[in-house]
Amino acid sequence: MSFTLTETGLELYNQLKALRADIAKEEVIPVYYVFSNTALMDMVVKQPIDEATFLTCEKVGQKGYDRYGERFIYLIRQFTLTHKGPYYKGTPDYSKSYHSFLTEEGRRLLEQLKISRLSIAAVHDVEPTIMVNDQTLISFVVLLPYSREEMVRIYGVTKDYRDLYMDTFIKIIYNFTHGFKKRLYHLDMPRPRFTLTKEEASHFRYQEKMTATNIAKELNRIASSEITCSATDITKLVKKYDYYKNGFDNTVIISDVGKAFGLLKESRLTKNNEHYEMVLYSKEAQNKIVQWFIDQ
Repeated sequence: MSFTLTETGLELYNQLKALRADIAKEEVIPVYYVFSNTALMDMVVKQPIDEATFLTCEKVGQKGYDRYGERFIYLIRQFTLTHKGPYYKGTPDYSKSYHSFLTEEGRRLLEQLKISRLSIAAVHDVEPTIMVNDQTLISFVVLLPYSREEMVRIYGVTKDYRDLYMDTFIKIIYNFTHGFKKRLYHLDMPRPRFTLTKEEASHFRYQEKMTATNIAKELNRIASSEITCSATDITKLVKKYDYYKNGFDNTVIISDVGKAFGLLKESRLTKNNEHYEMVLYSKEAQNKIVQWFIDQ
């Protein structure tokens, strides 16, 4: 079954996009600097209302949560109070392995909790993920509750089933960590690096001027890598070297090294006839970006 949002899910998605647009306008940055569309879509799927769950959303890291997370969580919490699911149908094809969020040690603890969940569910004849879902297990790994009082405060611990597993899970967590709480998750979500072979790079179709989005699409067209490249990946690299920065009133400031790199800018109009400046990449800049991604 293909993945689609229901009418309710689409309504939440549009509200998240509106909030993102408001934040981008406040900070005078492009909307994708806040969160990507994929991140917003995963928020609809997971409906995170706490930090631990929010950090499992696709392309969301600690920095993004620290800057914007609470505002998105508040919106989601208010929405889910008045709107019942389902929010989507099918399985998202972008879904991220939770393992990428947890450290190796955190993954081992998660696996122990999953094994214990299966055993407890079998004894009580209940569906394991109905008793306690994967997102809640991840919250246990992140927050490491050592008592019932700590565990019941975690979102996803329901009154209907918590007495079946709380004492067992608390014992597993305490024994695994030897009573010492530590971080078993990555502060910033690690992302595998997109790469090209030299042969693939030779098939890049250069244009006089391209946007970062179009460059990313062309890179993905020619690459065999399972990891995709995004416009954000390109702009992050470019900004890392101080080639340009965003100014006030939707303007762009290209540095001298950025000009030497081959960056250009154009003035454009929004649908509301508001002026803004967009960064474009000359053929020279396109070639340098392609070289960045060649796997040496």
